[in-house]
Amino acid sequence: MQELNSKETINFLKPYYQGILKKGLLDPLLEIANSGTGKPNRAARTFYDAQATGILPQVAIKLMKPRLPFRVELLFGVGFEQSRLDYVLEDVIHAYQSNIEIEALDQALDNLLDKYSHLTTEEICSHCSISEIRKLIRRAEMEQANTVIVYYRDGYLVQKFLSAKLVEVREAAIPAVYKSFKQVFAKDRVVTGEDFKISIIPLLKSQYKVKSKKLSFRVLFDD
Repeated sequence: MQELNSKETINFLKPYYQGILKKGLLDPLLEIANSGTGKPNRAARTFYDAQATGILPQVAIKLMKPRLPFRVELLFGVGFEQSRLDYVLEDVIHAYQSNIEIEALDQALDNLLDKYSHLTTEEICSHCSISEIRKLIRRAEMEQANTVIVYYRDGYLVQKFLSAKLVEVREAAIPAVYKSFKQVFAKDRVVTGEDFKISIIPLLKSQYKVKSKKLSFRVLFDD
């Protein structure tokens, strides 16, 4: 099966890594897919399409065409399972940029597999929760929602936006993403991202009042 070479792999990894820090896991893939017709663009499209059908990302990564190199594919899977994909990709990119010889690169990637395989999903990705909160705020403002219900079921992060109508958004995710999302609400009273700032006021158990620049609404976590 056709596989991305080292140059093509880094041309996929770098924009995807920068994208997930700002926009989450799916939108960057679509941007890469639409930015050209090369192998990295086609790989991004197939990765996006697989997840759009509801396939979990750690499974969808194996359906990319062309595929990532075997070790990188494994590291993606570990990154998703551990909810540390941003850290994993940062290290993988560094490995590619630091090692010209194939043998040295393979050894560096093996070292990363050993490093991350011993972690647990208790170690939460520092960016994934902020990215999810940013998307929630933007959608709540767009829908003029007064209440947002958030829960995790069967491999999906589900958000229900209630206003004059009900809008439901489902996105494939791993449990640690939902857990980190809840942790931010439970411990932080002011949350800031690159282009947003909200205040969080606890109400009842697993219920919060959120104030953004444009909107005030409730967030309920339904476990």
